Amino acid sequence: LSENGGSAMTGLIAGSLIPPTMKFVSNICSRFHVTATMTNILLGGGVGVLVGGFMHLSGLALGFGSLTGVIRSLMRWKMVEMGNYTATEHSMFSLPRIWIHRVIRGVSGLIASIQRHLCQISASQGSYFYYSSAVSPTTNFDWVPVPIGLGFLHGCFMVYGSKIGMYHSLFLPLILLEMDSAGGKESASILGAMDECALVMVCAGICAANLIASPYARGERGSEGC
Repeated sequence: LSENGGSAMTGLIAGSLIPPTMKFVSNICSRFHVTATMTNILLGGGVGVLVGGFMHLSGLALGFGSLTGVIRSLMRWKMVEMGNYTATEHSMFSLPRIWIHRVIRGVSGLIASIQRHLCQISASQGSYFYYSSAVSPTTNFDWVPVPIGLGFLHGCFMVYGSKIGMYHSLFLPLILLEMDSAGGKESASILGAMDECALVMVCAGICAANLIASPYARGERGSEGC
């Protein structure tokens, strides 16, 4: 699912592991009286190599790459598909990659079965689902029908979530995951478009209204001091 590139989720998880790892290495260096120069070298380069090597050798990078593809398909209402993983090397590090891929493949199969059940429901209750030219209530499909009104609820959730601090912690990472390894017609972000409609354009309208209706625009600057 993420065979065309790396995984943004791997970078996010690895980045979250850097601060606690740096704290741990710094405490070890302080306990064993490691010189300041060597401590800086370990913290500046060694921690990154350690975390990156762990993510690669443990197979987590491969797993998060596949999981990114699953999340991207869910956000775009596409059928989840999972390809086969063939180990190119036979070593002690290939086994965890194979097992991680099998776990994610099982999760993907469960999600795909739920999606097929949703398509069967939409075939009998078509008035409650939206169909575009790429979606039809048949047994052969690549896209999952979208319930009517879901976009409205999603926009309301984005507006409310941005007011309680979820914009940078949730919405932007999801947009990054959706655009990861996407190319061609899928390079644009559906969540990014919703972000533009629900937040960016609203903020632009508020700013334009402030510019038009401000005391400076009405020539009332001198009357404010009276």
